Amino acid sequence: MFPISPETTARFEAIAARLREIDLSPPRLSQDAVHGGVVRDVFAELWDLKPFATFLPERYGGHGAHAVEVIGLLDTIAGEHLPMALAVGLNAALFLLPVATHAEESVAQATLPAYVGDDVTLAGMMMTEPGCGTDLFATSTRVEATGAGVRIRGVKHWQGMTGHADHWLIFGKREDERRSRRLGFHLAPTDSGFAVEEFYRAHGLAPIPYGRTAFDVEVPEGNRIGGDEAYTGVVGGILCGSRLSFSGVAHGFLRRVRRDLERHVEERSVFRRRLVEFDSVRARVE
Repeated sequence: MFPISPETTARFEAIAARLREIDLSPPRLSQDAVHGGVVRDVFAELWDLKPFATFLPERYGGHGAHAVEVIGLLDTIAGEHLPMALAVGLNAALFLLPVATHAEESVAQATLPAYVGDDVTLAGMMMTEPGCGTDLFATSTRVEATGAGVRIRGVKHWQGMTGHADHWLIFGKREDERRSRRLGFHLAPTDSGFAVEEFYRAHGLAPIPYGRTAFDVEVPEGNRIGGDEAYTGVVGGILCGSRLSFSGVAHGFLRRVRRDLERHVEERSVFRRRLVEFDSVRARVE
């Protein structure tokens, strides 16, 4: 179980306080600063707490990926800093959990232990494309059989962790497969052929890097997530599961909003009376 103790919460608070001291608004913080150092710095501070262990089964060095712990961890982090919780959630819900659930055992064993190791290791999912958004059936990313595996070519954008992920799940279409397996995800390491074409200015989401990335990679056939399962079950399970885990992010953020609201009405005075002493304000708070 992830140790959500007063000491852990204090650690999250300290990291969040440092982030709040940095003006992350696009006009003031250069893209080089956001996309070159802030993301890695934040995760380096989190890494000693091994946050990703919460999302992995024990056979990969995790704590079991229990839903209560997953949601509880994201809730705790979001209560201190929303983007930090979203960054952890993106790695977990859109990569770690899908790979642990649907990847071939040999692929998962070769990939997942690094996420609870000594060095910061990040991941993400590539699904959305310029021109077709999230229309999965209109994807232009092509998956083609080769002698050694499959070749995947295309351009994706709005993928969290742009330029920082060590692994990606890439969604694409393979025309020579039967209909039920034509669409799907493949796991690819970043060093196999990815090139960031542009970093986006994502207002309100810093320090999560987003952008447009082109790729031309070749991976083994076994890197297909879901094996011989139909894409409807695999993709549906991944997307629905990620939405469930993000309920923890939402709950933590709402706790933060309520906490800040209660502090404001207690400390703010109008006409020599605290706001909380006005009936209309008390009614709205309740």
